[in-house]
Amino acid sequence: MPLKREGWIGIAILIVTPVLFAALVGLGVLTNVQSALEQIAELVLASMILGGVALVYRGRTPAIQTVSETITVSDEIANQEFHGIEFDAEFSPKKGLHVGDLVTFNARFKGMLANGHIGTEIRFQDRIVAGALDYTTFPRNANVFSKGKLNGFVDRRFEWKWVIPDTFLSGKYEFHIRAHDYVPLPRIVAFRLKSLLWLKSHMISSIDLSKLSYPERPIIARKVESVIVSGKYGAITNG
Repeated sequence: MPLKREGWIGIAILIVTPVLFAALVGLGVLTNVQSALEQIAELVLASMILGGVALVYRGRTPAIQTVSETITVSDEIANQEFHGIEFDAEFSPKKGLHVGDLVTFNARFKGMLANGHIGTEIRFQDRIVAGALDYTTFPRNANVFSKGKLNGFVDRRFEWKWVIPDTFLSGKYEFHIRAHDYVPLPRIVAFRLKSLLWLKSHMISSIDLSKLSYPERPIIARKVESVIVSGKYGAITNG
């Protein structure tokens, strides 16, 4: 089967990596006495080899279908009518909100979740400006691979709080109160993403990660509420 572009890239990596390894040995960078940095270098080289093999395999077979190709998230509540999900949500107070005020979100969810979580996306003028998660359902120090804590059949109420930042402008805001599932990446795709994230943060800052596949968190249920937020207390001038 003819190789695709990924396959030729993989072959190039497999050819260049042993040459680079030999050069490092010749320069004395890699010796029998392993320092921490040398171990890291060998791990990177091993990752390059595995990545090259993966690309060759990807180049000669149909590309792995990404999550974004199998899951579509509509602006409507996703799949609620198909899975018997019951969802309702609200916030308080609904009137008289100012920047700096505390908002309380409440939601009731009944249905199935897989590594799911609950939270609110805050929008202003059609832009996402903040998020407020229920940290009983999601880790605080999370990353792109973090999973939610809700699994199996869930039938309970949730409550979480959020403070409107002082820097927010006054105007109409939308609170998208939502329940999410988590769909992990295939192992080889996740390995490639983790390797590139590590390389970008430690060695090659120019790596472009915008084209890569990330784990998906499809919206399972959602309720949208609107509210008017005023400026700071005492900031209103007399007309």
